[in-house]
Amino acid sequence: MNVEHKRYYELDWLRVLAFFLLILFHAGMAFSSWGWHIKNTEQSEWLTNLMYFPHQWRIPLLYLISGAGIWFSLNSRGIVRFIKERATRLLLPLLFGILVIVPPQIYVQRLTEGMTLSYWQFYPRFFDGIYPEGNFSWHHLWFVVYLVASIMVLLPLFSWIRQKNSQGRSNLLYRITCHPYGIHLFAVPIVAADWFLAPIFPPTDQYLIGDWTRFSVLTIILLIGFLFCSNQKYWRVLLDSRRTFLVMGIGFFAIRYLVLFNIVIIPDSGLIHHLYDIINVGSSWMIILAVLGYGRRYLTFSNRFLTYCNEAVYPFYILHQTVTLIAVYFLVPLTWHWFTKFTLVTVSTVAVTWGIYHYLIRPYNLTRFVFGLKLQKSDSKLPKKVCET
Repeated sequence: MNVEHKRYYELDWLRVLAFFLLILFHAGMAFSSWGWHIKNTEQSEWLTNLMYFPHQWRIPLLYLISGAGIWFSLNSRGIVRFIKERATRLLLPLLFGILVIVPPQIYVQRLTEGMTLSYWQFYPRFFDGIYPEGNFSWHHLWFVVYLVASIMVLLPLFSWIRQKNSQGRSNLLYRITCHPYGIHLFAVPIVAADWFLAPIFPPTDQYLIGDWTRFSVLTIILLIGFLFCSNQKYWRVLLDSRRTFLVMGIGFFAIRYLVLFNIVIIPDSGLIHHLYDIINVGSSWMIILAVLGYGRRYLTFSNRFLTYCNEAVYPFYILHQTVTLIAVYFLVPLTWHWFTKFTLVTVSTVAVTWGIYHYLIRPYNLTRFVFGLKLQKSDSKLPKKVCET
């Protein structure tokens, strides 16, 4: 049973909120204890520990929402048209982003490392070798690369599921998983990937080749998002059990923080280690289910702000890290407190990215095209699409 298109505004809200978290996350990276492209001298363990929580579920949530968007997209168009539109919306902005948006990020990092070239002298060197030893990289656009690869892998399965669903055939999977306990069976392949693939393919820095554990997990989550939108009963489960999911997610994360702070020590192997892997996956899984459930409860509406943000979020994603790194480059040499600089980086990122989007991208079809937005007709207003990623 399909869920009507108009009832998924909560996914638009959650996507916008998740990308805003991404802006905060990248603004905070320069001031956390984690490695990043440019680092502030003073770093905050408090900020690092705070960032740890959303970092565990933000990307999986976005992948799940992307899977939902694919369900809607395939329901309103055929496979051929879907492929053409995804190529325009994903591959063209990816190419533009790699060639135009990412190089300034590499440039300012190299300046902090002692390079003295101008930007135009540096640009031909952007193609010299693979980052970090070289300069060529897709940086934060790795999400699009992985998403395209996941869609290519799953497209035949998406088509088959959609065909079965349109024929109204009951499915054993729905009967098993469409209730508060069975829904957690979707997490089993995620745990299995962590158990069996991670020892062979430990996570890398989003280079795709060799990063098969992360890619497999995200591909599974994309499929789960697609399946969630193929039957209304999943959303009833998410709505009714949201409090339970939230409590369990917080409980699992409490255990993870005990390990993070070395209050509890987990051995590197053995049964306890595997149980902790389940807690790791379960904490993120429960929070994602809770977020979806609370979104279904409180965010099933639209307004002009959502319509604006829903279109702006993709150009914001493409642009924001370049703006962030340039702001960090100019602010980290100052002797101000890290929180002051973090605040200025965040405000600068939002303000400058919004200005570029609103005045240079949104009004013009050429820039809309290279940033993956639909072209505007002369008499049209903002498009009103619901959750297509």
